[in-house]
Amino acid sequence: MAAYWESFKNWTKSNPYQVIGITAGFLIGLLVILIGFWKMLFILFMAFVGFLIGKKKDDGSGFSDFIKPVKDLFKGGKDQ
Repeated sequence: MAAYWESFKNWTKSNPYQVIGITAGFLIGLLVILIGFWKMLFILFMAFVGFLIGKKKDDGSGFSDFIKPVKDLFKGGKDQ
């Protein structure tokens, strides 16, 4: 049994994105079953927005740098 776990540990180290994909797929499927599709979609959207805001902060950008492309999108390119 120890050889199996050692083999599994080596596989996870050599395939980290597959492990992340499997885990994400499992969690999304579980959320769909437990709370429904639309609520799960909203949670994933909010997590993505949180990720984008966190990424901007990590990169040293301000919140206005994050909002500017969204404002330009709603303006419809009037300033161009």
